[in-house]
Amino acid sequence: MSAITLARWAYLPMFPEHEAVIQRLRHKVRNAKRVATCLGFGSALPALHGQDYKGGPNSGVFLQITADHSVEVPIPGQKLSFGVVIDAQAAGDLAVLEVARTPCCAVHWKAILAEGLKSLVAAVDAALA
Repeated sequence: MSAITLARWAYLPMFPEHEAVIQRLRHKVRNAKRVATCLGFGSALPALHGQDYKGGPNSGVFLQITADHSVEVPIPGQKLSFGVVIDAQAAGDLAVLEVARTPCCAVHWKAILAEGLKSLVAAVDAALA
């Protein structure tokens, strides 16, 4: 049985309320499908993220969750914001998974993140029913 890595790269503000929703989703999948799951927030340790899917069997299933940035924080002395860097990291991570033909899905919200997470919960509930 394949391991499922759910929301391994949640490129969202690492707020307790976001983590709580995604953890509940992770536990639902774990309990319903009896597979290993884990959660990680993206771009906190970019050098380590690639180690999750380099080498070894291609047995994970990945869900990447992203959202528009509510505030663009400029990088001092640069023309880019941190949001641009985070988006580039997320796109790069997803591209590596796709090239490796690793099962993956990405969801992105342009509107209110809390509403997007609610819709994700509803979609997972429907899929598990």
